[in-house]
Amino acid sequence: MTNWRDPVRVAADYMALIKLAHVMMGVLVWNFLINLPSDISVFTNKRKIRWTFMLYLGCRWWPVLCMAVMLVGFNVSHKINCVGWVVSVFSFVYLSLILASALIVLRMYIALPCLPTAIDADNSTPGSA
Repeated sequence: MTNWRDPVRVAADYMALIKLAHVMMGVLVWNFLINLPSDISVFTNKRKIRWTFMLYLGCRWWPVLCMAVMLVGFNVSHKINCVGWVVSVFSFVYLSLILASALIVLRMYIALPCLPTAIDADNSTPGSA
């Protein structure tokens, strides 16, 4: 049985978490930079700004900010307020989750009127021959 309170085990798990956070930050930054030209086109008035785009933008930017705050807390070399750091990380995480859920609800709201016609394309009722 693994002793989860062993300091060596805790340190190994902590280092694995830090390495995973760095890898995920790399993926998020790559995704952010790939899609940055479309964001810039909105801010330079080449495309019209809609409220739905701001929701999408929040879904993309808040996770990057969350990971940045998390990595700052992991890599800091001086004493910090850990409770404040954890509260800010969880706040960013939950706001990201709320924005992503709102985007899914918005997409379903838009797609839902199309579903009955796609399912019942031949206008027949079940059991009719």
